[in-house]
Amino acid sequence: MITAHRGASDQAPENTMAAFRRALDIGADGIELDVHMSADGRLVVIHDETVDRTSNGKGLVKDKTLAELKELDFGSWFSEGFRGEKIPELEDVLELLSDRDVLLNIEIKNGPVFYPGIETAVADALQKYGMTDRTIIIYILLAIGGISWALININSYPMVVEMTSNKGTGKYTGYYYFFSMTAAILSPVLFGFIKDILGDSFLFIYSSIAMVLAFFFMMLVKHGEPAGKLNGTPVGTAGETSEEIPEETPQQTI
Repeated sequence: MITAHRGASDQAPENTMAAFRRALDIGADGIELDVHMSADGRLVVIHDETVDRTSNGKGLVKDKTLAELKELDFGSWFSEGFRGEKIPELEDVLELLSDRDVLLNIEIKNGPVFYPGIETAVADALQKYGMTDRTIIIYILLAIGGISWALININSYPMVVEMTSNKGTGKYTGYYYFFSMTAAILSPVLFGFIKDILGDSFLFIYSSIAMVLAFFFMMLVKHGEPAGKLNGTPVGTAGETSEEIPEETPQQTI
């Protein structure tokens, strides 16, 4: 399967309609794109939280209305042949793909700049164009850590304890499964609570603390333990002898 990352971004300016059309022309099986939200709540396709790198403008996407974004040139940075290329809305791409047999991979950019309501807006757009059954959503909370670090990772604790134990493995297996299931339920609930009750700004603090905790527990893991020690089998040490297994005498075939 071939997925065109930000469209055919080696042949046209990334995340533009020109790049997406070119990807379809060369037979891509899927298209990947990134979504941000304008000041007036419109879903726009762009990778960075600013327009600086891929346009002739400057500033954050969230501070510009759709009309202001449409005034910018998103093509000439790539090649003069694409001068005047406009930033697309997500709906422009969905309309292009709605009758095509291709997959869509959407990265929702919601950090370090936060866009309240962007998830609901994306879901509504996918339903409108009948794309829910062939769209993959990747939710980017923070570029520095990714969503996996943002979940304090309760299920990693018993595994780390087990790996650092000198009494063999298996002791914490039951706890591992219990906490794994608990984490799978608790993490989305905790994430939703912070987002809905405390606000989007607290997600950055929560995620930063989670990252520090995750790295701390990772540092507890002992590396290079002999396999025998981990599974309870005595391991020979320096000065000890071990019984040698005699080599089998090869049989001759006449």
